[in-house]
Amino acid sequence: MKPRKGLSGLEALAIAIIVAGCGVSQTNNYTSTSPSLDKTTNATSQMEYPKPAKLAPDNWINIHMITEDVGWGVLYSTNQGSSVVRTADGGKSWYNVSPSTVMGDVNGADFPNGNDAWFTVQSVSKPGNTYEPYLILYHTDNGGQTWQSARIHVGQILVYQTQISVVNDSTIYMDVIPQHGMNSMPGQLMVSRDGGASWSTVKTPNDLPLGGSLQFVNATTGWLSTSNSTTGDYQLFETTDGGTSWREIHVPVPTEFSGEQISLSLPQFSTANANQGILQATFQRYGSLIEHRGIYSTSDAGKSWTFVGEMPGLGGLVSFPSTSVGVAIPLTPSKTFSTLYETTNGGTSWRNITLPKAPFSTLLRNYIPTQLDFVSKSVGWVVWVPKRAGSSTNQIWETTDGGHTWKKVWS
Repeated sequence: MKPRKGLSGLEALAIAIIVAGCGVSQTNNYTSTSPSLDKTTNATSQMEYPKPAKLAPDNWINIHMITEDVGWGVLYSTNQGSSVVRTADGGKSWYNVSPSTVMGDVNGADFPNGNDAWFTVQSVSKPGNTYEPYLILYHTDNGGQTWQSARIHVGQILVYQTQISVVNDSTIYMDVIPQHGMNSMPGQLMVSRDGGASWSTVKTPNDLPLGGSLQFVNATTGWLSTSNSTTGDYQLFETTDGGTSWREIHVPVPTEFSGEQISLSLPQFSTANANQGILQATFQRYGSLIEHRGIYSTSDAGKSWTFVGEMPGLGGLVSFPSTSVGVAIPLTPSKTFSTLYETTNGGTSWRNITLPKAPFSTLLRNYIPTQLDFVSKSVGWVVWVPKRAGSSTNQIWETTDGGHTWKKVWS
């Protein structure tokens, strides 16, 4: 099964191009009002006939394809906020399906399937002479034709990002991460047990560094991948009681990468066997620009992890549509992309496919590939962003034969 991506995946690939990330703290003790739902603002809005989304030199897109045809995306603009978009023809055309009431930037999203989408936007009200930040949570279950919205009060904090993890129609988790001072103000975990109609704050351990990537695989079991504010290394935590208690999962570092900083993805588990899973890792020596990628595997639902091996090349882009099938386009020593690698056994071995000179050699002169998104061994997309901001628009290229040939589908 292809891993679900919320805005964390989207931001890591698109927002990081624009703004630099920051670390998180290991204390949860900050003063704020507990998040609460203002039920009086629950509302349903109906989309007008969806308008075609258009790329311009001042905006960029991150995508999450569900099938070969249907996918979601977030379209960002430097001066017009952001919007949720959807395609039903494999990325050839995209439509703005955001509610007309949305004002501001999308700061969190989860796309469970082709019909359901959840996202948050922060707004500020002014009761009297004080400003009161709050989140608006939007949800559609029919591809954006209609949306439910609810106002969630988060106290006197500005929100940098939310991590939304939709377990099922009833259970939704959300990590609310403050906008500034992330080294001293980590996230606050919330949960809804009634499909977003009401929310409660989960009392988490004070030393839990909430602020990384969050995903719940069922109503009680969840995973958190976050960085240690002291060492910079990523830590992997698991909860089995809905977030009240967490335990750190040991991920052994191979001898050849000893002393290097490690970044960890969220685990990805097989739909056929929940005990089987993979974990992606990046190893980087302090001060070095060189990244090595590797794969871990588990056969006991994540209780222990074994290093499978290093991915080919350095850095680059990776997409695993399932725990066995993966695609990687690494950097070459000249920092270009010449070869695509595929695995069908979870990273144990890789087969190389020479990428065609067109479009890659031409595109790399003026564009940077920022996202690789495959839904199967054969079908995938690459998003290209211009090297000089404002010079031209993003481009989306698609392959339907495992990377042997590519065609531009949107720009």
